[in-house]
Amino acid sequence: MKNKKTWKIVLFITLCVCLNIGGKFLSVWLELPVWLDAFGTALCAYIAGPVCGAIVGFTGNIAYCVVNRLSAIYSLASVALGIIVGIASQKKWFDRFYGFMKTASLAVFTSLAVSYPLNLIMDKGYTGNKWGNALIDYLLEKDVPMFVSSLLGQLSIEFA
Repeated sequence: MKNKKTWKIVLFITLCVCLNIGGKFLSVWLELPVWLDAFGTALCAYIAGPVCGAIVGFTGNIAYCVVNRLSAIYSLASVALGIIVGIASQKKWFDRFYGFMKTASLAVFTSLAVSYPLNLIMDKGYTGNKWGNALIDYLLEKDVPMFVSSLLGQLSIEFA
């Protein structure tokens, strides 16, 4: 009986990783102002817990780094998202609107705290997203400092 449950968990994790990779390809192909590669991570973390969510987030980014090498370093943000959603699910935060908003805010600001320094180090502050980069360029034209422009560009994508 335990063998059947293990098989289901492995299949679910694999499907969530595929969902992340497919979402990433879709958001890049359509140039969407959102990161669709987090949906599988959040789904797995919500259903199976923070460890499985972190595994899905990490694995999805590592798999996508075949296409874009920068994706590997951003697995830190995906792991953080998986842990946050998984813990929030275990604590039943999603049962109330306040808990949902608290989780969403925590996920956004944690992702921002992880991604913003990586953007500065790896890509001169740019987000790697057409929409976030457009906001950064607009703010730079208005003489807003790069560190503020980059922060707001990343924040605009995290909130989308």
